[in-house]
Amino acid sequence: MAETRGDEVRQWLAEVNLPVSALSLTVEYTAEDEATWAANVDETLRLIRLCQAFGTRLVKTMPGRPGSAHATDKHWAQYRRAMDLLVPEAKAVGVRLAVETHLNHLSDSVATAARCLDGYDPDVLGVNLDFCNVHTCRERALDAIDRFRGRIFLTHVKDSLFTTESGQYVPLGQGRMDYPPIIRRLREVGYDGYLSVECLYPQAKRHGPRGAVARDRRVLQTLLAACEQSHAHE
Repeated sequence: MAETRGDEVRQWLAEVNLPVSALSLTVEYTAEDEATWAANVDETLRLIRLCQAFGTRLVKTMPGRPGSAHATDKHWAQYRRAMDLLVPEAKAVGVRLAVETHLNHLSDSVATAARCLDGYDPDVLGVNLDFCNVHTCRERALDAIDRFRGRIFLTHVKDSLFTTESGQYVPLGQGRMDYPPIIRRLREVGYDGYLSVECLYPQAKRHGPRGAVARDRRVLQTLLAACEQSHAHE
């Protein structure tokens, strides 16, 4: 939509006074088919160039499948080949790239997400840290925050019961995620970016996102207020 209906989207954003945290991509830089790989890189370049029009300096992206346990040297080589092109292009126009910590992608563990960033400009290539995804992969969100200190460009906030390997998503506050320690640790490491609510639970899909987003935002605001009050009493 940023490309095909850009003017319409920007007009709506202006009417509701809504800033854009990032332009978002679902691509696979690991694609072994050359045409697919080139199309994914080209799409990323186009969104990098669109950032200014939407008032953002961030493109959120995926590294590509398969998950790290099944990735080959070829998959990693294709990913790095893409970053070798994209990172300099992004830097040239003042845009940053955030690789999401995502299930069944190269970045599905803290270690392999760090490998996705290794060797690239820390001011340009960072992470979109999805705390729930980290927990789903049986790792600690607090450890991930410490590992990516200074390179957390965006976050995803959602909740899950964690009854399946892919996560059983539920409205924020109804699952097993413990966000107050996460919020406190983000403050401690100096993160001042967006907490981006991601509504993946069935009710949001069945009844539309508007009510789900409003509800989860209220829960997040309550969490932030409680953490702020606790911080003030320390």
